[in-house]
Amino acid sequence: SKGHAQFRRQMRALRALAIECFFSFLETSQRLAGEEMEELVARARQKLPTFELALGFGYHVGWAIEGPIGSVHKVDASYLSPHVNLAARLETATKLYGVSNLFSGQFYYLLPKACRRYFMKLDLVTMKGSQHPILLFTVNPLLVVAGASHFGRETLDHIPKKAEDFAKTYSEAVTLYCAGKWSRARIKFEQYDTLDCPLRKAAQHMLAFMSLTNYVAPNDWLGYRVLTRKGDGD
Repeated sequence: SKGHAQFRRQMRALRALAIECFFSFLETSQRLAGEEMEELVARARQKLPTFELALGFGYHVGWAIEGPIGSVHKVDASYLSPHVNLAARLETATKLYGVSNLFSGQFYYLLPKACRRYFMKLDLVTMKGSQHPILLFTVNPLLVVAGASHFGRETLDHIPKKAEDFAKTYSEAVTLYCAGKWSRARIKFEQYDTLDCPLRKAAQHMLAFMSLTNYVAPNDWLGYRVLTRKGDGD
């Protein structure tokens, strides 16, 4: 009907707008985590030599209850739900992997397929509050370069081959790791354990975990681990 057709057009327009807003925010957060952040920190250190600043963003999707929390002396608007808590734990886990953005698989698979090319798989874990394993994704760091951004619909079909290969090899390492083929996963992860690699910290984290059992998956390995230590998103 005419009403249904109009509704579908409106939903498509809202979806396109939401995607544009998301990528604009993502571009800004990536810039702030890069050279712009270094400039801000450098200026602040002129007055506070020990000043440190880092930004991390966790992305998840789900329901939440919005409402005021507090007392007659102070009231704050807040959002309560296990999904909000999981997003907060993803933000905490950005420190563990050395990335500025961390996305749950639930969020990732809501993105259009073309947009997913910007992202790369990092790990498969369970966190406090999650009943099932969660795939973790981050933005391919080679898609953010000094003075320019590759984010935007007009560049979806022009992702540099170097960036695609960078994401492909790391994703292959994660797949081997989840399959329990740790000796082969180790070889691939070690390719990222170099001084100039933007995913060095993430690779070191994976290598450190596998080294606990001499790079041999335990007999009861299920393909994922639980992030429970302090600083691991708990």
